[in-house]
Amino acid sequence: MIMWLITIFMGFMVYYLFKNKSKGWGYLFVFLTIFCLIISIGISADKDDSNSNKSSKNKTEKVATKKKEKSKPTANATSSKPKSKDNEDAKVKATKKANDQKNFDDYKNALTTLPDQSNGALTKAYVDNDSGNTVLVLSDDALSLSSNELKSVCKSAWDLGIKMSSSYMPGDNSVGDASKYITIEDNTGNRLAHTSLFGSFKYDGE
Repeated sequence: MIMWLITIFMGFMVYYLFKNKSKGWGYLFVFLTIFCLIISIGISADKDDSNSNKSSKNKTEKVATKKKEKSKPTANATSSKPKSKDNEDAKVKATKKANDQKNFDDYKNALTTLPDQSNGALTKAYVDNDSGNTVLVLSDDALSLSSNELKSVCKSAWDLGIKMSSSYMPGDNSVGDASKYITIEDNTGNRLAHTSLFGSFKYDGE
Protein backbone atom coordinates (compact mmCIF):
# COMPACT_ATOMS: atom_id res chain seq x y z
CA MET A 1 0.00 0.00 0.00
CA ILE A 2 2.79 2.44 0.95
CA MET A 3 4.71 1.66 -2.25
CA TRP A 4 1.72 2.53 -4.36
CA LEU A 5 1.29 5.84 -2.55
CA ILE A 6 4.99 6.67 -2.92
CA THR A 7 4.95 5.86 -6.65
CA ILE A 8 1.85 7.95 -7.31
CA PHE A 9 3.15 10.83 -5.23
CA MET A 10 6.60 10.82 -6.88
CA GLY A 11 5.05 10.72 -10.34
CA PHE A 12 2.78 13.58 -9.50
CA MET A 13 5.69 15.59 -8.00
CA VAL A 14 7.93 15.07 -11.07
CA TYR A 15 5.13 16.08 -13.38
CA TYR A 16 4.35 19.19 -11.35
CA LEU A 17 7.99 20.35 -11.05
CA PHE A 18 8.54 19.80 -14.74
CA LYS A 19 5.53 21.93 -15.52
CA ASN A 20 6.34 24.69 -12.98
CA LYS A 21 10.10 25.08 -13.17
CA SER A 22 10.14 28.59 -11.78
CA LYS A 23 8.43 27.63 -8.55
CA GLY A 24 10.20 24.30 -8.31
CA TRP A 25 12.27 24.59 -5.12
CA GLY A 26 9.55 25.99 -2.92
CA TYR A 27 7.11 23.40 -4.04
CA LEU A 28 9.78 20.76 -3.78
CA PHE A 29 10.10 21.49 -0.08
CA VAL A 30 6.30 21.32 0.39
CA PHE A 31 6.10 18.10 -1.55
CA LEU A 32 8.93 16.53 0.44
CA THR A 33 7.22 17.50 3.68
CA ILE A 34 3.94 15.98 2.55
CA PHE A 35 5.85 12.95 1.26
CA CYS A 36 7.45 12.38 4.68
CA LEU A 37 4.07 12.73 6.37
CA ILE A 38 2.53 10.16 4.02
CA ILE A 39 5.37 7.72 4.66
CA SER A 40 5.01 8.21 8.45
CA ILE A 41 1.25 7.68 8.31
CA GLY A 42 1.66 4.64 6.08
CA ILE A 43 4.30 3.03 8.33
CA SER A 44 2.15 3.71 11.39
CA ALA A 45 -0.88 2.18 9.67
CA ASP A 46 1.15 -0.86 8.66
CA LYS A 47 2.39 -1.30 12.21
CA ASP A 48 -1.14 -1.06 13.57
CA ASP A 49 -2.34 -3.64 11.04
CA SER A 50 0.59 -5.90 11.89
CA ASN A 51 -0.03 -5.57 15.63
CA SER A 52 -3.74 -6.13 15.10
CA ASN A 53 -3.04 -9.27 13.07
CA LYS A 54 -0.58 -10.55 15.67
CA SER A 55 -3.04 -9.85 18.48
CA SER A 56 -5.89 -11.65 16.72
CA LYS A 57 -3.57 -14.53 15.86
CA ASN A 58 -2.45 -14.84 19.49
CA LYS A 59 -6.08 -14.76 20.65
CA THR A 60 -7.01 -17.46 18.15
CA GLU A 61 -4.08 -19.64 19.27
CA LYS A 62 -5.00 -19.18 22.93
CA VAL A 63 -8.63 -20.15 22.28
CA ALA A 64 -7.51 -23.21 20.29
CA THR A 65 -5.10 -24.21 23.08
CA LYS A 66 -7.83 -23.89 25.71
CA LYS A 67 -10.20 -25.99 23.63
CA LYS A 68 -7.52 -28.66 23.25
CA GLU A 69 -6.87 -28.70 26.98
CA LYS A 70 -10.58 -29.02 27.70
CA SER A 71 -11.04 -31.80 25.18
CA LYS A 72 -8.10 -33.83 26.53
CA PRO A 73 -9.24 -36.40 29.10
CA THR A 74 -7.37 -36.20 32.36
CA ALA A 75 -4.88 -39.06 32.43
CA ASN A 76 -5.09 -39.46 36.18
CA ALA A 77 -8.88 -39.55 36.18
CA THR A 78 -9.14 -42.18 33.44
CA SER A 79 -6.35 -44.36 34.77
CA SER A 80 -7.37 -44.17 38.43
CA LYS A 81 -10.97 -45.33 37.85
CA PRO A 82 -10.13 -48.87 36.67
CA LYS A 83 -7.46 -49.19 39.37
CA SER A 84 -9.88 -48.02 42.03
CA LYS A 85 -12.55 -50.47 40.83
CA ASP A 86 -10.04 -53.34 40.74
CA ASN A 87 -8.96 -52.53 44.30
CA GLU A 88 -12.58 -52.47 45.48
CA ASP A 89 -13.33 -55.81 43.77
CA ALA A 90 -10.22 -57.36 45.32
CA LYS A 91 -11.23 -56.11 48.78
CA VAL A 92 -14.78 -57.46 48.37
CA LYS A 93 -13.45 -60.86 47.29
CA ALA A 94 -10.94 -60.99 50.15
CA THR A 95 -13.63 -60.03 52.68
CA LYS A 96 -16.04 -62.67 51.36
CA LYS A 97 -13.39 -65.36 51.43
CA ALA A 98 -12.48 -64.50 55.03
CA ASN A 99 -16.16 -64.58 56.05
CA ASP A 100 -16.70 -67.90 54.25
CA GLN A 101 -13.71 -69.42 56.03
CA LYS A 102 -14.92 -68.22 59.42
CA ASN A 103 -18.44 -69.58 58.82
CA PHE A 104 -17.00 -72.91 57.69
CA ASP A 105 -14.79 -73.17 60.77
CA ASP A 106 -17.76 -72.34 63.00
CA TYR A 107 -19.81 -74.98 61.22
CA LYS A 108 -17.19 -77.68 61.82
CA ASN A 109 -17.10 -76.81 65.50
CA ALA A 110 -20.91 -76.83 65.72
CA LEU A 111 -21.05 -80.34 64.17
CA THR A 112 -19.54 -81.77 67.34
CA THR A 113 -22.77 -80.88 69.17
CA LEU A 114 -25.01 -82.88 66.81
CA PRO A 115 -24.75 -86.22 68.68
CA ASP A 116 -26.28 -84.60 71.77
CA GLN A 117 -29.00 -82.93 69.67
CA SER A 118 -29.89 -86.29 68.06
CA ASN A 119 -30.72 -87.89 71.43
CA GLY A 120 -28.02 -90.51 70.99
CA ALA A 121 -28.93 -91.51 67.43
CA LEU A 122 -25.55 -90.14 66.25
CA THR A 123 -22.17 -90.97 67.69
CA LYS A 124 -20.09 -88.65 65.51
CA ALA A 125 -20.47 -85.71 63.08
CA TYR A 126 -17.59 -84.20 61.11
CA VAL A 127 -16.36 -82.88 57.75
CA ASP A 128 -14.36 -85.47 55.82
CA ASN A 129 -10.91 -84.10 54.92
CA ASP A 130 -10.71 -85.95 51.60
CA SER A 131 -14.15 -85.36 50.09
CA GLY A 132 -15.11 -82.24 52.06
CA ASN A 133 -18.53 -83.77 52.70
CA THR A 134 -20.29 -83.80 56.05
CA VAL A 135 -20.44 -87.28 57.58
CA LEU A 136 -22.97 -88.26 60.25
CA VAL A 137 -22.33 -91.62 61.97
CA LEU A 138 -25.31 -93.55 63.38
CA SER A 139 -25.06 -95.47 66.66
CA ASP A 140 -25.18 -99.25 66.68
CA ASP A 141 -28.51 -99.13 68.52
CA ALA A 142 -30.14 -97.40 65.54
CA LEU A 143 -28.95 -100.19 63.26
CA SER A 144 -31.07 -102.74 65.11
CA LEU A 145 -34.28 -100.95 64.10
CA SER A 146 -36.56 -102.01 61.27
CA SER A 147 -35.95 -100.64 57.80
CA ASN A 148 -38.72 -98.03 58.05
CA GLU A 149 -37.61 -96.97 61.54
CA LEU A 150 -33.98 -96.76 60.40
CA LYS A 151 -35.03 -94.65 57.44
CA SER A 152 -36.88 -92.29 59.77
CA VAL A 153 -33.84 -91.99 62.08
CA CYS A 154 -31.57 -91.31 59.09
CA LYS A 155 -33.97 -88.63 57.84
CA SER A 156 -34.07 -86.95 61.27
CA ALA A 157 -30.25 -86.95 61.45
CA TRP A 158 -30.03 -85.58 57.88
CA ASP A 159 -32.49 -82.81 58.74
CA LEU A 160 -30.31 -81.80 61.71
CA GLY A 161 -27.25 -81.64 59.46
CA ILE A 162 -29.04 -79.59 56.79
CA LYS A 163 -30.40 -77.17 59.38
CA MET A 164 -26.96 -76.63 60.85
CA SER A 165 -25.34 -76.23 57.43
CA SER A 166 -27.94 -73.61 56.44
CA SER A 167 -27.44 -71.73 59.71
CA TYR A 168 -23.68 -71.38 59.39
CA MET A 169 -23.31 -71.31 55.59
CA PRO A 170 -26.41 -69.80 53.98
CA GLY A 171 -26.20 -69.23 50.22
CA ASP A 172 -22.90 -69.48 48.40
CA ASN A 173 -19.85 -70.43 50.42
CA SER A 174 -16.74 -70.93 48.29
CA VAL A 175 -14.85 -72.59 51.16
CA GLY A 176 -17.41 -75.08 52.50
CA ASP A 177 -19.64 -75.83 49.52
CA ALA A 178 -18.84 -79.56 49.54
CA SER A 179 -19.78 -79.88 53.21
CA LYS A 180 -23.41 -79.18 52.31
CA TYR A 181 -23.46 -82.68 50.84
CA ILE A 182 -24.34 -84.95 53.79
CA THR A 183 -23.92 -88.71 54.10
CA ILE A 184 -25.28 -90.92 56.87
CA GLU A 185 -23.02 -93.89 57.69
CA ASP A 186 -22.70 -96.66 60.25
CA ASN A 187 -19.59 -97.24 62.36
CA THR A 188 -18.00 -99.41 59.65
CA GLY A 189 -18.36 -96.75 56.95
CA ASN A 190 -21.35 -98.20 55.09
CA ARG A 191 -23.52 -95.46 53.59
CA LEU A 192 -27.14 -95.56 54.76
CA ALA A 193 -28.43 -92.28 53.30
CA HIS A 194 -27.14 -89.18 51.53
CA THR A 195 -28.00 -85.88 49.86
CA SER A 196 -29.21 -86.44 46.28
CA LEU A 197 -28.11 -84.48 43.23
CA PHE A 198 -31.23 -82.33 43.63
CA GLY A 199 -30.41 -81.55 47.27
CA SER A 200 -33.06 -83.81 48.81
CA PHE A 201 -32.84 -86.74 51.25
CA LYS A 202 -32.06 -90.11 49.66
CA TYR A 203 -32.26 -93.35 51.69
CA ASP A 204 -29.87 -96.08 50.50
CA GLY A 205 -31.48 -98.98 52.37
CA GLU A 206 -34.28 -99.41 49.83
